[in-house]
Amino acid sequence: LNAYIHGKLTRLLYKADEDLRRQDYRGQLLIGHNNGAVARVAKTRAINTYNSGPAAGLLGAREIGALYGADCVFSGDMGGTSFDIGCVREGEPGYALRPDVEGFDCNLPMLEIRALGAGGGSIASVAGGVLKVGPQSAGALPGPVCFGLGGTLPTVTDANLVLGWLDPDYFLGGARRLDVDKAREAIAEHVASPLCISVEEAAWRIRQTVEIDVGRELARIRDQIGAHPDPLMVIYGGAGPLHSCRIAEVAGIDRLVITPFSAVFSAYSSSLMDVGHLYYHRLDLPLDAAHDYATVCETVAMLRRRGNADMRGEGFSAEGVAWQLELIVEDAAGREVRLTAAVDAFAARDAVASLRARAVCLLGVDEDAALKCSTLGLFARSTVPHYRQRTVAAVGHTLDSALRTQREVYLGTGDGKRMLPVYDRARLGNGHALAGPAIVESGQTTMVIPAGWTLRVDQYDNALIERSR
Repeated sequence: LNAYIHGKLTRLLYKADEDLRRQDYRGQLLIGHNNGAVARVAKTRAINTYNSGPAAGLLGAREIGALYGADCVFSGDMGGTSFDIGCVREGEPGYALRPDVEGFDCNLPMLEIRALGAGGGSIASVAGGVLKVGPQSAGALPGPVCFGLGGTLPTVTDANLVLGWLDPDYFLGGARRLDVDKAREAIAEHVASPLCISVEEAAWRIRQTVEIDVGRELARIRDQIGAHPDPLMVIYGGAGPLHSCRIAEVAGIDRLVITPFSAVFSAYSSSLMDVGHLYYHRLDLPLDAAHDYATVCETVAMLRRRGNADMRGEGFSAEGVAWQLELIVEDAAGREVRLTAAVDAFAARDAVASLRARAVCLLGVDEDAALKCSTLGLFARSTVPHYRQRTVAAVGHTLDSALRTQREVYLGTGDGKRMLPVYDRARLGNGHALAGPAIVESGQTTMVIPAGWTLRVDQYDNALIERSR
């Protein structure tokens, strides 16, 4: 997998590095990795960049969750082609031990992201009287029909425009005008006519299908990880806030956070990554309770030498590097757990013994059970300065001053069309609160607040959206 994409990607990355230097940039171009760290172009393997954007977003969601003391945090990134889901439990992001990379098994563990073909550009179609949305996408070019760039098949964005959730004159803050008529024509031809329903109802069903599909997958992931009574979901991506509340309802989640920079949240989150390198070594070594773990210690020492060399290349001395030991432990039934512990130069043996004890508890086996370490990992990491969310003062103006306009929106069969208030996100500040149904617009995204949900802007300028209980 790495060999297949490495040549083309490295050419692009080196060219980007050269372009920056021509513009007098004197810093290092750091590339996000799917293990949660960044590294120089010369120290980057192509496979490390797979899903690195969503992986960065997951780490950003962890930081947001920590602000609110959440034990369980879900990340939801909805852009043009997909909805990417991640999970953080008790401060630890989920890891895929053998991730699927475009249908191929990969033996490189990475932050776990579940991608669904459900984005703003996902195409709606009807086959055998059944509506389907995605996974095919119109992409950025030609994009949704309403973009006027040659697209002919209706998308989720076209549906939101026809329903009234999107303002055709304020997309990207007014930088692009959307064509409502073209969107209506595409939905009429490809969805409404085959189903013998109105264009508005067809658009509503497109939107509803996406929200139900994503919500059910999110609920399934919740069931897999076990009971967490009050999870928090951090929603981002350009299309995420349009659908977040209904997706959360289906998944049984009652608390959402949307930051002011949600449209570029993954890019922001990459600034939270430290410089680091993660090394894996296949062992298949028995972890006997009475073992002296000499082989493990030798492997750790070998990986430390590699790590010190790479971190020197990144500009860090050995004293500035923190180390994390990672073991993938397997029991006799083939069940695996991933365990981590901070480790210094002299404590590898103690760390392994401690991790074995934790594996016994997590796997629910006897103390003398036969366990083996299938893979050993060592993470070398050096901390760099990061942006931290700052608090803002309470606003001195009323909610009415943030009201931009009212807009007619189709709310589905039975509710029909209704005029809803549209608020300017830039005018909402610490202390403002509003109840749905309502719309909140910014130059980058649109938030939909349904009936039964409330939005409150807090001291971090984040939008906290909660369902009435």
